[in-house]
Amino acid sequence: MSDCLANLRQKIHACSATNEFKMLELYQDYLARKLNAFQVTWYAGYRGQFGRKLWHTEVMYDWKIFDIKFPIGTSFDKVDAAKKYYLKARSTGALDPQVKISVENAGKSRVHLLHDNISKEDWDKHWMKVMLGKYDIGERMAGVFSMTDIAESYFLVDRGFNEEPFNESDRQSFLDALISFPRLHYWLFLNRGLIEPATRPLSPREKEVLQLVLGPKTEAEIADQLELSKGTVHNYIVDIYKNFGVSSRYELTQLWLAEIPHKANN
Repeated sequence: MSDCLANLRQKIHACSATNEFKMLELYQDYLARKLNAFQVTWYAGYRGQFGRKLWHTEVMYDWKIFDIKFPIGTSFDKVDAAKKYYLKARSTGALDPQVKISVENAGKSRVHLLHDNISKEDWDKHWMKVMLGKYDIGERMAGVFSMTDIAESYFLVDRGFNEEPFNESDRQSFLDALISFPRLHYWLFLNRGLIEPATRPLSPREKEVLQLVLGPKTEAEIADQLELSKGTVHNYIVDIYKNFGVSSRYELTQLWLAEIPHKANN
């Protein structure tokens, strides 16, 4: 392993649960360097209940993209990008072939090359190739770290046009990189309430409060930072405790230090 990759590994492992964005950015950089790619995108895939049935979850075999972290330095509009993707998938009746094979094979950590599920001839005519081309993406590999049967951590690794296609060696390197950082995936999903002991996903505001509760700030300091009343923050914290099945800040923080569930060790 190069000194650069070794240094990135150390930095990733040194991150705390309250610094998930830095941890994720470092990991995206790690994957890009390791796999000779120009960008890496992360998705939190979730197949839990959201109340009423959404048409785009039907398109995705009941899966929902709960959260997205685009490559470092990009300024994609997440809502606009998702809308365009889902509308195109629905109107054509054809998912992105890598998403299709990913959701059809949920349940274990895995890596899918572009042509695992589609011939070169069919890919040349597919709407997704045109969409990727608008972002200068010529080749893509999808890696999935399976947390549970309903929660999976997705990474899309891209190379540009005229770059060498990903091969079986790249697939194995990607899989090794996915399973070498189980706590990173675990924290990303725990921070969003997407795995046990959480009983439901957190709202954006609850997630914001949670990150501060995991740190040293008092309720009053959290209220000041978020420009909320102390009573409102207290209510958020009580709801977070109930969701995670704990009764104190100490018990809550211990969840982030606990042994990672066996499923995450695929």
